[in-house]
Amino acid sequence: MSTSPVNPGGLNFSPVINQEVPDEGPKAVPIILDFSGAIIEYDLNLLFQQQQTLISMVQTVFIDMTGATHDLKVVVGQGILNQTIYAKAKTSGYYQVLCPNPPQMQFIATALGDIVKVFLINVPIAGSVWATA
Repeated sequence: MSTSPVNPGGLNFSPVINQEVPDEGPKAVPIILDFSGAIIEYDLNLLFQQQQTLISMVQTVFIDMTGATHDLKVVVGQGILNQTIYAKAKTSGYYQVLCPNPPQMQFIATALGDIVKVFLINVPIAGSVWATA
């Protein structure tokens, strides 16, 4: 097997705002995602809320899949980072994210029929997922 060194001159460096408490203090933004009808994907862009200084960053996402029968895919930083979270049905959990500013996310249901609760949190919380059923 052949190896090749990474060229440090070709790397791009992006600032990462993570593991800090923002100036506005701890906040959580609750969101209800209703996949029980015809909507299978929600796109979220918090540019306006960030411009209004309501929330400066998202460092953790809490996903409550307690009543869900299908999994949920969350893509953080569409086209920029594309960090992907797969939240399993019948679980709840805290997921740490490297979210760009303004925060952008896609919430994609694997099938219709569920209502999912999500909380966007601006402070770091250790990642943990647990079964709820």
